[in-house]
Amino acid sequence: MPRQAEPGVVPAPGGLPIVGHLAAFHRDRLGFLDACRATGGPVVHLRFARPTYLLLEPEDIGHVLVSYGTYAKTDRLTDGRGRRAVGGGVLVAREGIHRDKRRTVRHVLSARRLERFGERIVAHTDRTVDGWPDGAPVDVSGAMVRLAGDVMLDVVFGAGDAEGRATIFAGIAERRRSLDRSAHSPFRFPGRLPLALRPRRRRAIEALDDAIEARLAGGLDSVLADLSSTADASAAGACDEAVSLGVAGYETVGQGLAWCLHAVTEAPEVLRRLRDEVDLLGDTPPAASDLDRLRYATACFEEAMRVRPPSWIVVRDVLREDTLPSGARLAPGARVYASQWVTHRDPRLHPEPERFDPERFLDGGAARGAVYAYFPFGAGPRDCIGRGLAMLEGALVLAGVVQRISFEPPAQPPRLDAGMVLRPASGLPMVARRR
Repeated sequence: MPRQAEPGVVPAPGGLPIVGHLAAFHRDRLGFLDACRATGGPVVHLRFARPTYLLLEPEDIGHVLVSYGTYAKTDRLTDGRGRRAVGGGVLVAREGIHRDKRRTVRHVLSARRLERFGERIVAHTDRTVDGWPDGAPVDVSGAMVRLAGDVMLDVVFGAGDAEGRATIFAGIAERRRSLDRSAHSPFRFPGRLPLALRPRRRRAIEALDDAIEARLAGGLDSVLADLSSTADASAAGACDEAVSLGVAGYETVGQGLAWCLHAVTEAPEVLRRLRDEVDLLGDTPPAASDLDRLRYATACFEEAMRVRPPSWIVVRDVLREDTLPSGARLAPGARVYASQWVTHRDPRLHPEPERFDPERFLDGGAARGAVYAYFPFGAGPRDCIGRGLAMLEGALVLAGVVQRISFEPPAQPPRLDAGMVLRPASGLPMVARRR
């Protein structure tokens, strides 16, 4: 056991003079975090530019994520550059204005209001599956991210025409790249630096803003229209929230679905049970009204986000001195990591963590009541505001694909790339066959 530097804290393994653990983390983020978990914790001190701590106990994780005013989202997201990257919506709102913004958006994204989009989600799924030649390889990762992007463009922005969809997606992609650079670069970009230095990228962001304003004026049925119709939302505020949803959400859902299809394909008993559930629908496409009949499909999506969490780390900055339930004392200015990759795969919390077992998430399953041992969407007042849309999309798309397609597993296990989202480094090729 490493020597404890202070109560409740152990040092991370390795490290170099001057740079500390920075090089090891950026060389292999997931491997480094796994090595930190092996120390036994409960809190691991990482030698970065500022004091940084990885939390290994669910009680500590919950304490940090639920506390409001003591911990804040990293200023890499809430400073001027971060806010400009995602439009200044609830995702990057500072603590003082976050509550009011969140209340408005949560109402618009309630499960009841989102159900009306189920038919459109399934229509996009059908178009995607229709484009897969029988017996040909499909990059499931790329296909699911594109599908999630199509759903985002339609449901969030009401973009139905090809030109409008291309314009909005190009702008969202540029904003997302800027956010990724700002959040994960080892170097801090100046807050006043333009989001996109190249003219083509600047034009894409400007065209995005113009296209959103046009959609807002058109009154199409969308989340954007719902946001603009709330009593306490301005047109600019509605656009900001829609951009936040677009930038933050679609790849997370898409990669979650890709990992899920990969996992069920490699688990024959799971796939058999999932098909049995989906086949009860007959030839009728799944619908939002079928969610109660698709509990195993929902559990498969949840389990996929445990084994391969698309959002693999949560970062919080310490605003005020605090003592964690484990006893560790944190000073203002310190940074705290809570990693879904680490916690979701901790054998103390999830026995046989590498085994794909959706029953963990059925009624009575061990993970169903795992408070802060499972947090794919974060937790507390800063949890993912698009969780309801993600879960609706996850269950309906998975059911729609499995209803029509059987996959062959990839020849080689996918290598993992832990960027802004956990993705397969070289895609996820699987042969698709019609059922």
